[in-house]
Amino acid sequence: MVYTQAKGKLIPSLQGKQLELSIEQMPHAFALNDKTRIVGLLYYISLETVYIQPELKDMVVSYKLLQDNQVVKRGRIAIPDSETNTPIKMFQSWKTATGNHIALYNHNIDNMARTFVDEMSHELDPSLTSAR
Repeated sequence: MVYTQAKGKLIPSLQGKQLELSIEQMPHAFALNDKTRIVGLLYYISLETVYIQPELKDMVVSYKLLQDNQVVKRGRIAIPDSETNTPIKMFQSWKTATGNHIALYNHNIDNMARTFVDEMSHELDPSLTSAR
């Protein structure tokens, strides 16, 4: 995903320099939570909340810009994670809910990659910062 985005935005800004990227942190896990509360006086009442809870981690990428094997610039870009808890509907299977969450996760990662490429292009070409 980053490469596809980079072809149009980053490569022209590099002007013959080499860019090294290192992903330091990225959201990559989730938990299936089932919270059940049972209240009983004369009758037992069960209140159940089932949801998928993503691991809220920002995408953190460090970079080095090299020219003739010398570091010209280095830095770090953090992209916030926008995922939220996903409730599982009453008659929805856990398998379907998990599949839906993974599709949503993939979409979120694509959005984070696009945002990263935009931020990186601003880092490489400071004249773009004013147009922001």
